[in-house]
Amino acid sequence: MRESLAVILATLLLTSCQSNPSGAGIPSSTGYFSHGYDITGAGAREAAEVQQMLGSIAAKTSLPKRSPGPNDHYSPIPMALYNDFHVQLLASRHEDYVHVEVTRWTYSGASAFARIDWLVRSTFSRKFGRRFYAEPEPDYSNSTIVTE
Repeated sequence: MRESLAVILATLLLTSCQSNPSGAGIPSSTGYFSHGYDITGAGAREAAEVQQMLGSIAAKTSLPKRSPGPNDHYSPIPMALYNDFHVQLLASRHEDYVHVEVTRWTYSGASAFARIDWLVRSTFSRKFGRRFYAEPEPDYSNSTIVTE
């Protein structure tokens, strides 16, 4: 009985690792997935530090810098924007906090997403301590796809 329980648990563990590669979380049915972070009590100095830190993370992961295009609708306008076809790293300044978001657009971006997300989490939590807040992960378990 114990052997079969061990086999079942091992199978479940392997299956979950394969369906959610690199710890990149459970995506929506489209493959889209994001993590949001806030640095509370952030002023101009902290915003400049965030911009520099994201530039460093983007350089380490070969994520190119971008500018919002005419069809992009960001509010507020990002102070830092890096993306490719699979992953986006964005930061925007608000009145009393800076918001950072790491987004994955496709399943093939899972490993890049996991690496960038880990770098953001570790770098920012070390620098800002308790002022660094990770938003709860979205629950896609009951997602409904509406088609018209």
